[in-house]
Amino acid sequence: MPGPVPPAGPSTSAVVGSITGGGIAIYVIDRLLAADGQLASAMLTRLSPLLGPVWASWPLVLLIVIVAWVIRDKWTAAQAARALEVAAAQASATALATSVGEVATGLVGLRAALQDHAIATDERLRHHEAGLGELRSEVVHVRGRVEVLERPPTRPARARARRPT
Repeated sequence: MPGPVPPAGPSTSAVVGSITGGGIAIYVIDRLLAADGQLASAMLTRLSPLLGPVWASWPLVLLIVIVAWVIRDKWTAAQAARALEVAAAQASATALATSVGEVATGLVGLRAALQDHAIATDERLRHHEAGLGELRSEVVHVRGRVEVLERPPTRPARARARRPT
């Protein structure tokens, strides 16, 4: 599952071109003012107390801009990496929820199968108990017949011997 696409920032060539173009524009303005006998730095110092020091420290200002640009790029890359991590975590959570749902469905099916097996086992047990009940009654009947056959005679043995056959 692809993650969100980070927003595209300006390309490196566009940034370099704009910085180069700005530097060339400043140089051209400086040369145009120098043609009248004034240097741009002297003119800016007269125009504003703030613009003069800024013009005098343009390499430092340029360095600050470049550092800010690099920091912004690193921050954008970190945000994109974080977005990918979040998307991966969401995909993992979705996959886990799906597998847990499948396990729960399987457990429901297993429970139903075990319930059916328990019902079938109970039915077989009732059938066997009915058969055992019939067998017990048959055993009682046979036991009664065996007792009649094995019961000792109530008359003495001599009485039987005198009887004419």
